[in-house]
Amino acid sequence: MLLQRRRIQHRGSDAIPCHSFVRDRQFVGRGDALACASHATAIFTQTIVNPLATVSTLDDFSNCRDNQGCLGKTGQVFDAAGNPLAVGNLTDTLTYTFTLTPAEIADIAANPAGIGTLSMTAARDLGLRAGTATNTDFLVTTIDGTLIGNLFGDTVSTCPAGENFGPINFACGPNYHNDVSAISSLTIPLCVVSGHGRRRVDKRIDQSD
Repeated sequence: MLLQRRRIQHRGSDAIPCHSFVRDRQFVGRGDALACASHATAIFTQTIVNPLATVSTLDDFSNCRDNQGCLGKTGQVFDAAGNPLAVGNLTDTLTYTFTLTPAEIADIAANPAGIGTLSMTAARDLGLRAGTATNTDFLVTTIDGTLIGNLFGDTVSTCPAGENFGPINFACGPNYHNDVSAISSLTIPLCVVSGHGRRRVDKRIDQSD
């Protein structure tokens, strides 16, 4: 799995790929006409980037390289020379910590109609594959122990049915053999963040299998 970034944003309306917190829309009526001043001001936005993330174009089973930011189970991830790692580097859970200031926490709590969004850009074995009826490759996501949903739960791979190998198609995905990425987003209930009233918010990602 190639994790390129995790971004969190909270917006008043339009969904965007990141995670931030914003004030909700405001509508102002004046006289006989209704003048709608709609705006969404971001209160908090933070992006966590994997600095090693590299899109591989190597047409080989060993193209999941740990030095390029690829994560895999034992036998499925390799070093820079193409040798399999003795132990895989893909853990059962991945935790990302976002830090908010006291002022940001207070601002979020003061805007109960705002919404939050957690987005992830990732590649490799994610989403529903052609020829299968059920998506088993998604990421169960919690915030400080509260379940908010499954990232990539509704992602559908564009690769045709069968193994994408010999040669690898580098244009379709997400797929086990290439780094074509997908973006997935989840809405964050305001109470999940404002209820804790603390400066660190931990996002925990659990593999579905």
